[in-house]
Amino acid sequence: YWKPGEIVETNNYYPFGLLHNYALTTQNAYQYKYNGKELQENGMYDYGARMYMPDLGRWGVVDPLAEKYRRWSPYNYAVNSPVRFIDPDGRFIIDPKATKEERAIIQRAINFAKSLIQDKKVLRSMMKWGQMSHSSILNDLTDGKGPVLNIKDLSGLQAFASYKGNSKGSGEFNLNSGTIDMANKLSGEDQSDLIFLIAVSILHEDVHRGDDVYGIDNPEEEGEKFEEEAFGESIQRNNSGDNRTKFNVGFQKILSDKFFEKNKDMLNKMRGYEEKKEKDNTNVKKKEYENIIKIKK
Repeated sequence: YWKPGEIVETNNYYPFGLLHNYALTTQNAYQYKYNGKELQENGMYDYGARMYMPDLGRWGVVDPLAEKYRRWSPYNYAVNSPVRFIDPDGRFIIDPKATKEERAIIQRAINFAKSLIQDKKVLRSMMKWGQMSHSSILNDLTDGKGPVLNIKDLSGLQAFASYKGNSKGSGEFNLNSGTIDMANKLSGEDQSDLIFLIAVSILHEDVHRGDDVYGIDNPEEEGEKFEEEAFGESIQRNNSGDNRTKFNVGFQKILSDKFFEKNKDMLNKMRGYEEKKEKDNTNVKKKEYENIIKIKK
C-alpha cells in the first residue's frame, strides 16, 4: 500500500533569491535554500567570502578587488543575470549551458591565455591595440571579473570567436561551438594546438572589448593587428601548432629566467659559502702543516 509522503517544506523564489513565502519557510530547521546557501536570521545568505542580500540582489560588502572591477558594480550578484548564472567562482564566467567536457576545454584555454600574457611581446601588443593597462588585462583573466564566455554556432561568421560591443564593454564573448566540439574529439598535441587557438581567440576578443570600453576606435582591425604583432601572423587552424610550439619554447625560457632571477641571491650566497669553505679548508691545512714543521724542529 503506497502512502504519499508529507510535504514539510516548499520554497519559491524571485530571480535573485528572495523567498515568496519567507515567514513560513524560515520556521523549518533546514535553512540551506537558494543555491544551497544557508539563510541567516537577518535574511542574508552566507556565501562564505561575503553575505548576500536576496531582497536587493546585491552583496553586503564591496568586492575586495573593486578597484579593478570597472565594468560591473562592485556589489552586483551573478553579473545581474541570476537566471543564467550563480555566484562567480574566481574564474571566467562560463556559459552555464556548457557541458562538463566543454567547460574543461574552455578552462584549459583560459589557463593558456594566462600564460600567453606572461610573454612581454603578447602583453605589449594587447596593451597597444586594446588600449588596456596591464592590471586591466590581468583583471579580465582572474577572479571572476572577466567576460562571460558563451558557446554559439558561429559557422555563419566563419569565426573562432566574436564580441558584440556596446561602447561600455558588454562583457560577453561567443566561442564557436564547432571549435570547442572539435577540441573535445581530438587528443594529445592536436588538442593542445586547438586549445592554443581558442586561448588566442579569447585574447583577440578582449582586445576588441578594451577598444570598445575606452572608445578609441582604431581604423584597422585591432584584433588581427594584435595577433600579427604578438605572434608574427594571424593565428589560424593551420598554423596554431607551429605557433604553440614556438610559444612553449619561449615560455620555458621565461620561466628559466624568472627562476634564475628569483634564486640569483641564493645561488650567490651558496657560491660564497663554498668559496669560504674552500678557503677555510686551505687555512686549516696550512696551519696543520706549520704545526708539523714546528714539532719537527
